[in-house]
Amino acid sequence: MGKIKFQKFLSVFLTHDYYKDNLCKDFEIIPSASTSQILKDFGILFKPHNSGAIFINEVVTDNGVDAPKFPIIGQYKLQLYFVLKNNYFQSFTDLEFSSKPVSIYYFNNLTPSISGQDYTISDSKLDEPIEFKNSNFKVEKATQNVVRIVLKGENSLSFEFPFKSTESNLEIDISVLPTGKYTLNQYNIGDSIVNTSEVYIDTQQLTRAVFAVFEVFIDETNNGALPVNYLFNFKSREVYWRYKLVKKVGSSINGSSSVTPVIVHGDTGPSKIVFDPPVGSDPIIYITTSAIKLKQSGIKNIQLKKGNNVVVSDLPNASVFTLGIDNNKWYSDIYVYYYE
Repeated sequence: MGKIKFQKFLSVFLTHDYYKDNLCKDFEIIPSASTSQILKDFGILFKPHNSGAIFINEVVTDNGVDAPKFPIIGQYKLQLYFVLKNNYFQSFTDLEFSSKPVSIYYFNNLTPSISGQDYTISDSKLDEPIEFKNSNFKVEKATQNVVRIVLKGENSLSFEFPFKSTESNLEIDISVLPTGKYTLNQYNIGDSIVNTSEVYIDTQQLTRAVFAVFEVFIDETNNGALPVNYLFNFKSREVYWRYKLVKKVGSSINGSSSVTPVIVHGDTGPSKIVFDPPVGSDPIIYITTSAIKLKQSGIKNIQLKKGNNVVVSDLPNASVFTLGIDNNKWYSDIYVYYYE
């Protein structure tokens, strides 16, 4: 009996510039139930790993050319759930938070940035997440003259729900809607759109909290010899470092007690961190002039000095545990205690 031969069909790879090794291991990638059935039908094996997943399929060789044993015929949608394993991911990642009660981030492979066989899906700040629905939901009229709601999905799918004249809200029955992302438009009597929003509808979603959904649309073009690699390059959040020097009663540290302690970065050149002039007296507050990307590796040689004396040569860096928003800017508060 000959050996069974497999080749990579496609892959999903996650990176994050916060980490020293650039690998993003913060997610578990799980196919939906319908996707698992599609993979089974075409003999495709799903293999998750620490920073993504690969899909492999069985191939047969004809005249030295490998081809899928079960080629894709028609169009299909693979639905992958990104389940978050790190509770601090949203703190150190450059993304928008949502005021919506239940929301997810959404990606697909229809408009990626292409480089060879590598498709970059996300390479910048994540867009605001969209509302997620897994059961019937109600939509309030945006204005009194709204007469109908139209949900538009992929492949020109369109579903219309008319308002009764006496209704102020309308219940959407999602049992008639295929899983996917929809644009929800409210139309007035003059057939003009008066309100637009986005919603992701999925009755088969996992009971576990899902951070994002990645939809991969495949067809006959995926039967080629070269696999497709989908890259997610998450970016680190930029924050202002706010050192707060708190005076403690006790023995004097090096240097005269009358000399105000200062914070400086001992490096030179373009990587040097610059601080605004200090404010306050207790605490004395030093804030970086510009926002700095959070990094797992940290920045060395940030010093606490009194006069010409270096009291502490490596002060703590900004931490993902002490982040907050102040006047629409992200800050990390770092407390440093000193003795007069």
